[in-house]
Amino acid sequence: MKFKHLLLLITYICTLSLSHLVYAEQLTKVYKVVNPDGSISYSDKSQKNAQELLIPPVATIPAFQAIPSDSAPTSSDTNASTNYLSMKISAPANNSAFYSGNGDIDVVVELIPTLNSGDQLQFQLDGKTVGTRPTNHMALKTLDRGSHSISVNLISKTGETLKTATSQFTVHRPSVNRR
Repeated sequence: MKFKHLLLLITYICTLSLSHLVYAEQLTKVYKVVNPDGSISYSDKSQKNAQELLIPPVATIPAFQAIPSDSAPTSSDTNASTNYLSMKISAPANNSAFYSGNGDIDVVVELIPTLNSGDQLQFQLDGKTVGTRPTNHMALKTLDRGSHSISVNLISKTGETLKTATSQFTVHRPSVNRR
């Protein structure tokens, strides 16, 4: 009976020793030196008065690989324009206020799925159309200070409005007091 316990103990100790050796091989040696001025430097080369540090490996996670879906609409689908799931204006954020020295802002639209071939976004500032384009962003130049409304209409290649998103925002601009 004592022999079995002794054999188990020896096996356990050997296993721990081997696992420690395997783990020790994964550690990276780094040398820390405290300089006379108190600054600390690290190196992978040993130096006089250096303290050896063993650094464990950094845990990493592989990047997510998206699997294409057969059910996603393509631009060749006859009904693809009606398959937009969501549309929102991400910039400027709704009810936001910000400083813009020259009055320039970028309007960015999040669209799921992305814009299909032939479809366009129509940008309206304070009720007036300022541009129609096949991209999800538009730069607006030299806006006056104050509150504004931006609307974006998703227009199909047949001219039908499929979705609309709006955002209210306030532009703050510096002023020069003239006397």
